[in-house]
Amino acid sequence: MQFSPRNSGLKSWKRWNAVKTGGKNAVNAVGIIGTERGNNDMMLDFIRNIPQDLHPILIHFPIAFLGFSFVLSFLSMRVSRWNEVSWLLLWVGGLSCIPASVSGVISHFPYEETELHGVIETHQNFGILGTLFVFVLVGIRYWTRRRNRDFGLRKSYLVPAGAGLIWIILLGGTGGQLTYQYGINVRGVNPLFHESWESKVINESSQEIGSNTDH
Repeated sequence: MQFSPRNSGLKSWKRWNAVKTGGKNAVNAVGIIGTERGNNDMMLDFIRNIPQDLHPILIHFPIAFLGFSFVLSFLSMRVSRWNEVSWLLLWVGGLSCIPASVSGVISHFPYEETELHGVIETHQNFGILGTLFVFVLVGIRYWTRRRNRDFGLRKSYLVPAGAGLIWIILLGGTGGQLTYQYGINVRGVNPLFHESWESKVINESSQEIGSNTDH
């Protein structure tokens, strides 16, 4: 029996059954039921889902601003003019951490009583601690700049800048893991993975049927 998607993915996957030869003891397999929509409806889904998807939208701003700020801090040791750009990106990135962190905590609420609470909490802790670290760093640089002794121009600043880059990698990595491995807030199924998943279920069902027949 061959299973394949219809209409090149424009229709959702249908529930299906792996049936024993002869029609006896049908083995029900998990399927996916969705609603048929046109391309325009599918593209406009993001509008009504923005409140739910606010965190992954907002988090890219601090990642970009702070990431470039820390990288430019290393470059400014050789070309001092990059220091001002690094400072600008640092405080803008610090401000963007506020809505990103708040939206992250809100996104966590629906999963408080689930088994995924633990893995989400790891990512959340990285985010909160990192945000506090950025606020402290912004405060220190602001204070030293007012005294014409910008901490960002010292080689010792490369230590927190390097730590900041590591933090961004860990934060982005754990966030990506929540999405791509655990499917947090994912409402669809990747059709590239569906065929292999489907084949696996069919093979397992066939083996179970064969085992029951032998008995």
